[in-house]
Amino acid sequence: DEAEGRQLVGRWGEEFVYAYLSRKLAQEEDGSRRVVWVNQVEETGFQYDLRIEDGSSGEVEAYVEVKTTLSKDKHFFEMSYLEWAFAQREGERFIIFRVFNAGGDNVELCSISNPFKQWKELNLGMCLSL
Repeated sequence: DEAEGRQLVGRWGEEFVYAYLSRKLAQEEDGSRRVVWVNQVEETGFQYDLRIEDGSSGEVEAYVEVKTTLSKDKHFFEMSYLEWAFAQREGERFIIFRVFNAGGDNVELCSISNPFKQWKELNLGMCLSL
């Protein structure tokens, strides 16, 4: 089933980025930040997949949306209206991680900070589909 396949690819990407960010934050000297995978147990329906927060106060520093593809060169992806509105509202605190070659040997990551601002400044394009 195609929807189930997409869901598995998406989950693989979320797990990959979660592990990547967990390693990255563990290397910080003060070790005060942590990454939380909000969909780890089940899909939450939030407009993001991970959040980076202060370990003691719980204050959210960043919301991370993961977009995953099996391809090495598929540069477009879908975002829901709710995700895009959330990205606009959160600004610098919203980051998209694009995962290429999911499940392969040479996985690549690309991050887009503040995608709404990047779009307004013409650094990102937008596709509409019917």
